[in-house]
Amino acid sequence: MVIDPFTAILGIGSLGASIFGGMGQQRAAAQSLQAQFDAQKAGTEAGARIAREQAYGQLGENIAARLAGERAAELGYGLQKRAKEWELGPGFDKNLANAWQLTLRSQAAQLTPEAKELSQRENRRKMRETLAEKQAAMAGLFGPIAPQSATNLFV
Repeated sequence: MVIDPFTAILGIGSLGASIFGGMGQQRAAAQSLQAQFDAQKAGTEAGARIAREQAYGQLGENIAARLAGERAAELGYGLQKRAKEWELGPGFDKNLANAWQLTLRSQAAQLTPEAKELSQRENRRKMRETLAEKQAAMAGLFGPIAPQSATNLFV
């Protein structure tokens, strides 16, 4: 079987072109895979960097919270100490004087005619209620009894 030289040249040329083309395809595929690998590596590094920064931020927040808590406790102790010193020192005298003034005012308010009248009115109301309860109990046991006026019970 004899092959035409032109066909043979075309066959050899196409074989060479497919070899060189295949090598180009392999190179393109390798470059594509390398680009994907580089992108994945960059993403992984960025994720690790972000996680590391978040961990540092959380550590900083924890330290700040601990320091703030300790400082607040120190401040609270100092305020309580000063308040107690005030209560036992100059504040004690002022509180005692205020309590005395309050006692005097309340006693004076109880001695006014209006306060006396209010107290008497409240006592009369309580006595009427008690009398009504007692009369109801007696009426329940013995039947109707003569009504009794509460006004003549007061002097």
